Amino acid sequence: MNYTDYEVQDFLKDESFVAWVKRNDPDLNDFWEKWLANNPEKAAILEEAAQIIRSTHYDSVHQLTSQEYIMLYENVLRKSDLNYNKEERRKTVPIGLIAAASIILSVLVLVGIWRSPGLNERKSVVVYESVIKEKKTSNGQKLSFKLPDGTKVILNAASTISYSVPFMRENREVKLEGEAFFDVVEDRKKPFTVITSNFSATVLGTSFNVFAYQNETEHTLSLLTGKVKVESPYASNDGPQILEPGHQIKFDIESNNFSRQTFNPQLITGWKDGIITFKDADFAKVISTLERWYGVEIAIINENKMKERQFSGTFEKKSLEHVLQVLSFSGGFSFSIKDKAVIIEFSD
Repeated sequence: MNYTDYEVQDFLKDESFVAWVKRNDPDLNDFWEKWLANNPEKAAILEEAAQIIRSTHYDSVHQLTSQEYIMLYENVLRKSDLNYNKEERRKTVPIGLIAAASIILSVLVLVGIWRSPGLNERKSVVVYESVIKEKKTSNGQKLSFKLPDGTKVILNAASTISYSVPFMRENREVKLEGEAFFDVVEDRKKPFTVITSNFSATVLGTSFNVFAYQNETEHTLSLLTGKVKVESPYASNDGPQILEPGHQIKFDIESNNFSRQTFNPQLITGWKDGIITFKDADFAKVISTLERWYGVEIAIINENKMKERQFSGTFEKKSLEHVLQVLSFSGGFSFSIKDKAVIIEFSD
């Protein structure tokens, strides 16, 4: 069967697809995984359809057939007074279904009692479940993946990204704590927004890096391609900030101010290729970076003897021991490493 022209409603009617979502069948798994690999542009549509099936529950043991799923879909649309015509519905990811069901970010929403003549007048409570997907890394870990719209994400160590499913609504939104690189698939009808604790950035299609760890005093966005709008409810600067390629915007958490400058791409995005770069970094910055990068805890002895120094250097896929050895020459410290614990001692 040719599924390339299928929309969400079509997949809901397909017995093979519904069976694949509802149960673990090796043959169906093999077929649909191969089909998706050959048709990655359909990932968002499959995600929408699968989520409708997974998040529809009954107060009895009755399992819906594919026809019942599509009847439910049409019924909710009709009751929501969303005046889509039939042709429009076939061309659109079912935003109407989501709006009609009032799916919110973190709770279950009870839609009501649904009665269908085709189901022997059986009463069932229909509940739509909002699913929050979360990707998380620990210290010493990195993660590469694609969002349902095809956007590529590389998540740095000690970072968390979350988004709601279904993902493709009027806007594409993700929440980030930590650092990530985004290569966003362009969709002029559905802007892509990254939300951090201090600012949000909205784009159509572009590549950029966001640095937003909670324990850092500055959060930054560095733009490689495209254009991005950055705004913050806390900023004392007037209005949204529009950024052009090759420029970086910083948000100072203490002063609540934006500032902008050009940047060195390797310094900012080298981490995704295994490169650590320090440029005039203070020791606190060096320590926090190494702890996240290598997944260690660093203790400092005789910190009062530490002189004000700035550190510069580039390390490509080097061991922690190598990095500390190089830094110790100019830093005036000795160190020891045992498992995940590092002790740095400053001398006179």
